[in-house]
Amino acid sequence: MKKRNKKKIGKHLFYDIHKVLCVPLIWLLWRPKRIFENKNAKKRIKGGYIQIGNHNTYIDCVYLQASEPCRRLYLMAAKEVLERNKFLALFLKLFLTVPIDRDNFQLSDFKKFLSIIKEGHVLNIFPEGHINFNKGTIDDFKDGATLLSLTSSCPIKVLYVLPGKHLFSRVRIGYSEPIYLKDLGFTKKTASDASCFLRQKMFEIKELVEKDYNRRFKKHEWFHYFKW
Repeated sequence: MKKRNKKKIGKHLFYDIHKVLCVPLIWLLWRPKRIFENKNAKKRIKGGYIQIGNHNTYIDCVYLQASEPCRRLYLMAAKEVLERNKFLALFLKLFLTVPIDRDNFQLSDFKKFLSIIKEGHVLNIFPEGHINFNKGTIDDFKDGATLLSLTSSCPIKVLYVLPGKHLFSRVRIGYSEPIYLKDLGFTKKTASDASCFLRQKMFEIKELVEKDYNRRFKKHEWFHYFKW
């Protein structure tokens, strides 16, 4: 048992050290504002769960580290993207990135993600399956996240990340409450319906975050009178 624990500690040691060092820097540079759907969204989830979010920039993985500063966050990334850009692959390895072959997804890959959840970690999935450069839109979801949730009976949290207009503008991250798909009556046969439900939930979180962003300007309308 001690040997196994040492292996687990060694496996995540580099990640834990760099996260302790990097998360304060992320908070300093982007000052992420966390916006919650309700009180349940603020509660910590014990054990592993799935986190899904929109994917509009190359540095979304950096923002997401701040979304769960005290948990190990695994990222799912397309294998071909990592092979095409070695620098990006090296950078993403720092964030516990797990490569997947989208054209040849196998049962072993599915089991790998299930084991991450069962070990009590957070698995982040971008359900659109690609970077969506049309900001403000949310493409149809793939069913991978819903199938993993239904198989493992773990909850899903829906996130929406709204970066600022400039590189180091403040980032806003919206959170839904934990969603238990089985409790809502979804099954593996209705995984596509569950994906549509989660996509609709992301639109709701998006609206919540945008309201907060617009409220910011209302609070500071007086400032515009002093502009030339």
